[in-house]
Amino acid sequence: MLRIATIGTSMITDDFIQVVNANDQAAFVGTLSRDAERGAAFTAKHGGERNFTALRRARFRRRRRRRLHRQP
Repeated sequence: MLRIATIGTSMITDDFIQVVNANDQAAFVGTLSRDAERGAAFTAKHGGERNFTALRRARFRRRRRRRLHRQP
Protein backbone atom coordinates (compact mmCIF):
# COMPACT_ATOMS: atom_id res chain seq x y z
CA MET A 1 0.00 0.00 0.00
CA LEU A 2 1.22 3.46 -0.92
CA ARG A 3 1.05 5.93 1.99
CA ILE A 4 0.72 9.54 0.87
CA ALA A 5 1.35 12.79 2.73
CA THR A 6 0.56 16.10 1.06
CA ILE A 7 1.96 19.60 1.30
CA GLY A 8 -0.60 22.36 1.83
CA THR A 9 -4.32 22.61 2.47
CA SER A 10 -5.52 24.02 -0.85
CA MET A 11 -8.57 23.08 -2.87
CA ILE A 12 -6.37 21.15 -5.31
CA THR A 13 -4.93 19.12 -2.43
CA ASP A 14 -8.46 18.48 -1.21
CA ASP A 15 -9.44 17.07 -4.61
CA PHE A 16 -6.28 14.98 -4.77
CA ILE A 17 -6.95 13.39 -1.37
CA GLN A 18 -10.47 12.44 -2.45
CA VAL A 19 -8.96 10.49 -5.34
CA VAL A 20 -6.36 8.89 -3.05
CA ASN A 21 -9.03 7.81 -0.56
CA ALA A 22 -11.07 6.27 -3.40
CA ASN A 23 -8.12 4.05 -4.34
CA ASP A 24 -7.74 0.73 -2.51
CA GLN A 25 -3.97 0.68 -2.92
CA ALA A 26 -3.23 4.13 -1.47
CA ALA A 27 -3.88 5.76 1.89
CA PHE A 28 -3.73 9.38 3.01
CA VAL A 29 -1.41 9.73 6.02
CA GLY A 30 -1.37 13.45 6.73
CA THR A 31 -0.51 16.91 5.50
CA LEU A 32 2.31 19.37 5.94
CA SER A 33 1.17 22.88 6.85
CA ARG A 34 2.86 25.90 8.45
CA ASP A 35 -0.30 26.49 10.48
CA ALA A 36 -0.60 23.55 12.92
CA GLU A 37 -4.32 24.11 13.62
CA ARG A 38 -5.25 24.31 9.95
CA GLY A 39 -3.16 21.23 9.17
CA ALA A 40 -4.74 19.24 12.02
CA ALA A 41 -8.26 20.17 10.90
CA PHE A 42 -7.48 19.33 7.26
CA THR A 43 -5.92 15.99 8.21
CA ALA A 44 -8.85 15.04 10.46
CA LYS A 45 -11.37 16.04 7.78
CA HIS A 46 -9.80 13.56 5.35
CA GLY A 47 -9.13 10.72 7.79
CA GLY A 48 -5.37 11.13 8.03
CA GLU A 49 -3.27 9.95 10.94
CA ARG A 50 -1.29 13.10 11.76
CA ASN A 51 -0.26 16.51 10.55
CA PHE A 52 3.24 17.89 10.10
CA THR A 53 4.60 21.40 10.56
CA ALA A 54 8.13 20.83 9.25
CA LEU A 55 9.68 18.52 6.66
CA ARG A 56 12.13 17.22 9.25
CA ARG A 57 9.26 15.97 11.36
CA ALA A 58 7.63 14.34 8.37
CA ARG A 59 10.69 12.09 8.17
CA PHE A 60 10.96 12.06 4.45
CA ARG A 61 14.14 10.28 3.58
CA ARG A 62 16.31 10.98 0.62
CA ARG A 63 17.46 8.02 -1.32
CA ARG A 64 21.04 8.01 -2.40
CA ARG A 65 21.45 7.99 -6.08
CA ARG A 66 23.61 5.25 -7.45
CA ARG A 67 26.18 6.60 -9.78
CA LEU A 68 27.06 4.64 -12.82
CA HIS A 69 30.74 4.65 -13.55
CA ARG A 70 31.74 4.47 -17.15
CA GLN A 71 34.54 2.29 -18.31
CA PRO A 72 37.40 4.25 -19.96
